[in-house]
Amino acid sequence: MGIAALKFQIGMPIKQSLVLTDTLGNNALKADIQEHNDFTYQNRIEYQLLETQRQANEYNLKRYRLAALPSLYLFGQGGASRATGKFDYFSSQSWYGYVSYGLNLKVPIFTGFQRLRKVDQAMIAVKKNDIDLEQLRGSIDLEQANSATSLRNNISTLDNEEENMQLAREVFETTMIKYREGVGSSVELLNAESALLVAQNNYFTALFNVIVARVDYLKAYGKL
Repeated sequence: MGIAALKFQIGMPIKQSLVLTDTLGNNALKADIQEHNDFTYQNRIEYQLLETQRQANEYNLKRYRLAALPSLYLFGQGGASRATGKFDYFSSQSWYGYVSYGLNLKVPIFTGFQRLRKVDQAMIAVKKNDIDLEQLRGSIDLEQANSATSLRNNISTLDNEEENMQLAREVFETTMIKYREGVGSSVELLNAESALLVAQNNYFTALFNVIVARVDYLKAYGKL
């Protein structure tokens, strides 16, 4: 009956074969409810993306600001040449070398207002990233609190449904013994069997809800 209730819960045809190769106990589901002292917001991929975007905007801001500073360049070049009327450049005749070098100093005096606008726009982008990061931290905190509460509540419901299912199974087994011994009616047996099926269905529903809540909980802490 438990397998039939499970098939019904997951939308699987009752006549189709189903083999369970492992067990899923409540203790395994409860193992993830703990204090995540090692959690950092960088565990969340969306937070990493926002930080990367902010870093890129900071580089843009620095680039636009540095454009107003004087720049000093050192340049140099050298080589050798010779003139000939025929192609004998690989002979041992003399070559004449030359070297030139110098400094180039560039001092911006007035670059117009375009650079200032770019600086302002880059600064606004950085501040917007800061606001987005702050809002995301608050959203993550709320998501973690809600997912932890939901998981605890669903596990509590699962514990209750497991007890109800165990009680319904004991009642069914007792009723079955009474029926076989001739002291119980078929109506009592059908009622006990129906109650057991309802209890099993409720248990599998609660189990499914715990699994969903557990996935949400792990995602909130960046474990998935």
